[in-house]
Amino acid sequence: MFYRSPEKSRKLTEEERNYISSDHEEENEKEKEKIKWGTLFTYRTVWGLILGYFCTIWIWNIFLVFLPLYLIETYHISLTELGVYASIPYLGGVLGNIFGGYLTKKMVDRGMASPMNSKRILISTSAILTAVVVVILPFVHSIIFTVALMTLAICQEDLGRLLRTFHLLLSWHLLVQL
Repeated sequence: MFYRSPEKSRKLTEEERNYISSDHEEENEKEKEKIKWGTLFTYRTVWGLILGYFCTIWIWNIFLVFLPLYLIETYHISLTELGVYASIPYLGGVLGNIFGGYLTKKMVDRGMASPMNSKRILISTSAILTAVVVVILPFVHSIIFTVALMTLAICQEDLGRLLRTFHLLLSWHLLVQL
């Protein structure tokens, strides 16, 4: 309704039309270059994405599928109680998402790391801490400590997930530029 291709526009000067079409010629040259799927696996960035998302999806599946079952079978709680106990860890996830962005900004503001390195540091430490907490969970025999550890694990996982999403977008952009 409001868009017209530059070729059909009557308001563009010839100079503007040439400028716009020169940009399309560069895009067409890039589109002609094909990248084979196999060559993508030669980049460290791709392997980082694969590993990061494997860990993220694995942890989320544990909490989505086994959190309710674990609480019911281990602590014999009712469905009503399950709604309360199972929702608390996800509130920790919300806090982790918010705090992750804040923490990386503070690291950059204080000069501790560059923007990319601050994200990498936070992603790595949150993944390791999440794994440690998930390994400790079966050895805890109190529902309060179990829910607290689950909250900490999801908080840590979400702390890094927001940043992994940013890293994915940036990495995909870099791969497209190849």
